[in-house]
Amino acid sequence: MKKALIYSLLNFPFAELVEYPIDFKFHKLNKDFLEFICLINSIKSDLIIGVAKSPNSKSRFETLAVNIFNKRKSIDKK
Repeated sequence: MKKALIYSLLNFPFAELVEYPIDFKFHKLNKDFLEFICLINSIKSDLIIGVAKSPNSKSRFETLAVNIFNKRKSIDKK
């Protein structure tokens, strides 16, 4: 089985329903990205999965990451 790293946002309301433990929760975006990168490098996971609340009643996989956070902040491409 592949080793996976699961992350979410601190205010994700359904964390207790996720079958596997959430390894990292973002709270302060800029500060937490550095910590998240260190975690990625230390775990060396085969798969990184982000879990978030959907605006509608269905979950889905996003095949393309959006480079915007909250429609206001851009995320660095690096």
